[in-house]
Amino acid sequence: MGKRHRITITFDEHCALVALPKKPRLRKGDTIRWDSPHGPVRINFPDNSPFGASGEVAGSTSHKVTAYRGTFKYGCGVTVKAGKHIGWPGKTTPGSGGEVVIEQ
Repeated sequence: MGKRHRITITFDEHCALVALPKKPRLRKGDTIRWDSPHGPVRINFPDNSPFGASGEVAGSTSHKVTAYRGTFKYGCGVTVKAGKHIGWPGKTTPGSGGEVVIEQ
């Protein structure tokens, strides 16, 4: 059974969303989920996904890694408690997101 990884999405000093840890290292069979103390999270893999398909996933659901190797960039967005959406997709904080590294 693989390891479980939890990524916390929060704000940086420019109000862009960042992932902590910034560049987690995973292996095939590990699971990952994203959470934020600010509200529900959406993750988008625009090119490739370590889960076997590109596109959007719910952050609060655990996702099993199916890829063998690579660096996978993603955008992230959070709907804050006031109902406002921040981060991906959006023009105000286009740098919101992170990377996931699959080692094997």
